[in-house]
Amino acid sequence: MKNKNNSAVVVILVAALAVIAVIGWAIVLKMIGANNQSKSRVDEDTTTVQVGTDNTQENDEEEKSSEATSEENSEDSKSSEDEPESDTDYSDIIGGWESEAYYEFREDGTYGWYKSSEDLSDNYYSGTITVLRGYEACDHLDITLDRVLTVFNNSNGEVGIDDIYCITCTPTYLVSGGVDKSDTLNGVSYDLLFVVVGDKYAQGLNVGNGDSYYFTKIK
Repeated sequence: MKNKNNSAVVVILVAALAVIAVIGWAIVLKMIGANNQSKSRVDEDTTTVQVGTDNTQENDEEEKSSEATSEENSEDSKSSEDEPESDTDYSDIIGGWESEAYYEFREDGTYGWYKSSEDLSDNYYSGTITVLRGYEACDHLDITLDRVLTVFNNSNGEVGIDDIYCITCTPTYLVSGGVDKSDTLNGVSYDLLFVVVGDKYAQGLNVGNGDSYYFTKIK
């Protein structure tokens, strides 16, 4: 009887241990599965972060590329703006032109206005000039086509569009009565309408004060 009871206890213990083992393995497997799921989520999150980082880097690179392109375009535009325009050919007016006063226009872009061509050391202005020619000169001075045609007709064919100049004079130096009075200049420029007639004559008009001149080229 005792042996039977002992055998039954052993059987029960073995069964209990088997159940415990099954339960234990189930718990272990569940934990492993949970860890794997957690790891999978972490990997997914990491992947998402990496993808997001990659997208951010791509966006940064695109922005940098866009900025570089913009800077290049800006530099090209700036370079284009900084390129000097072609100089107006005003070789026909270079020299000395005498009227009631005397103007001298020079190749280096300077000029002199003298009270008399006989004394170039006193009573004169000097400074710089900017020259426009032809249609540009007419546009700057608001000279209409009708007026241009009138000039052409009155010149008997001696004046063409390229004989019309606008000379903007900017005085920077003044001597009067043997005294340097440059400090009295206000830096104001004035426009001189200058129309070449033939080889040695020209007509001029100071647009600012209305003074008119009939010039003869003397050198």
